[in-house]
Amino acid sequence: GVRVAARAGLAAAEEERTGGVAPRCSPAARLADCGQLLHQAGFRLITVDVERVQVDFGDAFLLLDDLQRMGEQHAPLAPAPLGRDALLAAAAAYQHMFPAAGDATALRASFEMTFLIGWAPDTNEPAPVRARGPG
Repeated sequence: GVRVAARAGLAAAEEERTGGVAPRCSPAARLADCGQLLHQAGFRLITVDVERVQVDFGDAFLLLDDLQRMGEQHAPLAPAPLGRDALLAAAAAYQHMFPAAGDATALRASFEMTFLIGWAPDTNEPAPVRARGPG
């Protein structure tokens, strides 16, 4: 998804410019952990689903603006802000690694949206469907 690609572009640019890499992207939750959290909270009949969507952007800065508006702006504390030179290099690296089809100046981003569904326990709760077949 976008986090993996953005992390790679930012890390490459920062390593080249500063000689080191600081964490600048929020960690992603594993799907198994999401379902386990619902289970530990007492929910039943848990469903975890993922929708993958690809979106083309005119440039990396439009993508970053969209990510910020989606709330993806909480990253672990970094030692210093990423400089303008490194940010421009990261944008160029991302655009080079993930070009949009048919447009040399645009880039493609893949988003993964996770949907978590769980039911609160109830006396009328339906039972899970058992596997059918021989056995």
